[in-house]
Amino acid sequence: MLDLDDENTSATVMIIVGNRCIKKTDCRSLVNSHCGLDKKCTCNRAHFWSEELNACVPEIGEKCGSVDEKYKVKYSVCKDEAWTCEADRVNLKSNQDCRKLLKKIGSSCQYREQCQLFGPAAHCVEGQCICGAESHWLSDEKFCWINKKINEQCWSQNDCYSRSPGLQSFCDRSTAGGFCSCPTGSHHSADKGYCISDKPELDSYCEENEDCELDYSYCNDNKCKCQENYIVLDGLCQAGLNAICTADIKCKQSNTTCSEKNVCKCKEHFIASPDNECIPIASFEKECMYDVQCTSVIPNTHCAFNKLPLKDLTDNEYGKCKCIPGYFYNMDSCFKKKWLGEECTKEGECFVESSRSFCRNGRCVCGFDYMQEGNQCRQVNSESTINTYSVFQLVAAIFVLLKML
Repeated sequence: MLDLDDENTSATVMIIVGNRCIKKTDCRSLVNSHCGLDKKCTCNRAHFWSEELNACVPEIGEKCGSVDEKYKVKYSVCKDEAWTCEADRVNLKSNQDCRKLLKKIGSSCQYREQCQLFGPAAHCVEGQCICGAESHWLSDEKFCWINKKINEQCWSQNDCYSRSPGLQSFCDRSTAGGFCSCPTGSHHSADKGYCISDKPELDSYCEENEDCELDYSYCNDNKCKCQENYIVLDGLCQAGLNAICTADIKCKQSNTTCSEKNVCKCKEHFIASPDNECIPIASFEKECMYDVQCTSVIPNTHCAFNKLPLKDLTDNEYGKCKCIPGYFYNMDSCFKKKWLGEECTKEGECFVESSRSFCRNGRCVCGFDYMQEGNQCRQVNSESTINTYSVFQLVAAIFVLLKML
């Protein structure tokens, strides 16, 4: 057990912050420390414990000159009798670390102090030095300049900033004092943070739906876009497929008409594609681009392409409507293949290659003048059939004569 009354104890045992002590000499081997009121070795004021140095180290800004040079913050120097960070380093808020001072906006950082070269509005966000939302970057000045809103007083063009990229505000000095203003043909937003064109256009900058004054438009990802079911036509948002309408003329998308329910729908003989365009329906073996063109005419069909993958197709290459795998074309329909002997419910679903079969009494069987051989129907020779029939008639006649005797 550590004997605190032994004069030689502190010389033979390493003392660290937190060790129990009774008198100040118990902590004398620990530089810049004392025995605290809680009877534990504690660092002096404005000093902190360094596990790397096993010592109490003076914080940045403390006096220096008489302290052993090895007990100091890394990358610090003694200047004007006080500890300070080296020229290319910056002191952190804790006063216990000197970090690299960054000289390029966008550089990787860990602490906001590393970005202070770019001004008080610079921040370290997600590991990068950037200008805060309240400022904008001036490349000539290499500085994050504090924004002045529209109608706020300004002293130079650098002060005025609009969040809309295409419509920048400017420092208007036509009146006394100078105020940030929007350019001619535009007006400021509700929060006076950006300028909006007096003539509404699609793709113009916005932050609120109210910024998009064009009919049937809204704000999406800071750009004015057409609402759902409306298409861009002549710079306006016009009624497209599934849009509300009152007459056919209101439906501007190709091959659409206004339905009885006052909704724009595809005209007769047209169907909506996955791209929300009205395209012509297609019969069996006719050209197509989408499955829906085929299935709208005959169920269990698809648009089959000879070239795969589909991404290799050119704009002028088409597929053809065919039955989906496992189905075959018969009687203007695509039926699931039913083989001889299988149960059936429809006349056309019995499948035999190169011959005919029928659904009779709920089973697929060969047709008349055909006989089953394995999974095929083989046509019976007509001459053999006649001979067989003649023999049958002769046998029947003999039977009748014998019965009469």
